[in-house]
Amino acid sequence: MTQPDPVAETDGLADGADVAAATGGVADVAPGVPGASGNLVAPKPDGGFAFLPDDILAYYEGEGYVFEDPQASSQAAGWWSVRCLRSDPATGLTHIVSIVVDRDGVLGDGFSGVVGPAGTPMPSTADVATSLGGFLGALLGQEDGTRAFGWASAHFGGEAAQATLADMLVGTYVEDDENGVGIYVEVANPAYLAASAP
Repeated sequence: MTQPDPVAETDGLADGADVAAATGGVADVAPGVPGASGNLVAPKPDGGFAFLPDDILAYYEGEGYVFEDPQASSQAAGWWSVRCLRSDPATGLTHIVSIVVDRDGVLGDGFSGVVGPAGTPMPSTADVATSLGGFLGALLGQEDGTRAFGWASAHFGGEAAQATLADMLVGTYVEDDENGVGIYVEVANPAYLAASAP
């Protein structure tokens, strides 16, 4: 995971309470995202994610996100980050999506956050559910995205937490510093996690 330092313990998704039933699944919070329409998609063998990076980015471009120039990953040598943003003037929140690919364009990590200005209250679960649930569906597909969202939403706004889903590491954490205040989710595969620091 890219932020913050990993917690000492990780909770498996199967070990936590089944909050997906209480909070709804990815299809309930974001019916338009890839994988959330009821069409289950088998993970791609090259990165373990449900969709290819270009398809994920095309979805967010269609949703009005503005892209920044690709940057070398600050966490993994040889990996590149593509980040896009969309501001919501009505709430004052910025929605952030970043995917990280290797030199061959294989997806290894993705994170998304909903962030307000520094010094403002932490966004509520209601403020972040559609955006973060949709992101997990875009990375993992409906079934696994729903499981990951159910687990992560139980931890939104709390201390950093991580869980495993097959061989993927799923995490949620908060930011509360001079850059803003917000809630994030992140999914990483073994290849990204094994990469050395730059």
